[in-house]
Amino acid sequence: MIFSNYFKHSKSPFYSFIFILPLFIIYEFGISAILSEDLPTIRNGADVLLRKVLATIGLSGIYGMGLLLLIGILIAFLINKGKFKDISLSSNYFIFMIFESLFWSIILFVILSQGQLLLGKGTGKLLIQQIVLSIGSGIFEEFVFRVLLVSGIALIVGIFIKKQYLYKMSISIILAAIIFSIFHFVGEYADTPKISLFLLRLLAGIVLGYIYIFRGFGIAAYSHSFYNLIVFTQIVPAP
Repeated sequence: MIFSNYFKHSKSPFYSFIFILPLFIIYEFGISAILSEDLPTIRNGADVLLRKVLATIGLSGIYGMGLLLLIGILIAFLINKGKFKDISLSSNYFIFMIFESLFWSIILFVILSQGQLLLGKGTGKLLIQQIVLSIGSGIFEEFVFRVLLVSGIALIVGIFIKKQYLYKMSISIILAAIIFSIFHFVGEYADTPKISLFLLRLLAGIVLGYIYIFRGFGIAAYSHSFYNLIVFTQIVPAP
């Protein structure tokens, strides 16, 4: 019974909102520790899109991205507030969510084991920058490409496919994954376009999309961040 409730409740925006806060705080403190002159050049995969969107509304810089994420989470929290009265807060669930996220990150690593692929490539040269960007890409890319994009595409697809939830979401996940992969080749600090990299990130986007719809934003974000950190430990030369 405990695991039945766990899978139901841990997927909810309520748990995702609380679960993501420590990761978000670590990222923001990490950004604060980076020298200000380095901030304009560091990036994770989502900032290609986010910086352009933020610039149109007068927000710029990497802190504006954090503000957008926080506002988005708060809006989702308030929209779903009425559903939270039936959800009890259990600290044990957060422990389970950490281990579940680690499990999915390992699965993702095994699936993508052909290449040591950072899903959110950073341009920072220092160790602290790379670690912060590995964490940040998990938060921001899942927020943009799963929460916003998968959900937004699903609303459009739902106009034509009103039933068959899994079919509708599968189409949305694949389309969002294609965009997710393409955006890693956009911008000044982007990867050199390669079909192998495109297909690997497409596959990763699909896997993360299904993690998102079945297990929620929080676990998808942690799984993405954990995956990047696992890969990062594989590609850092031994001292």
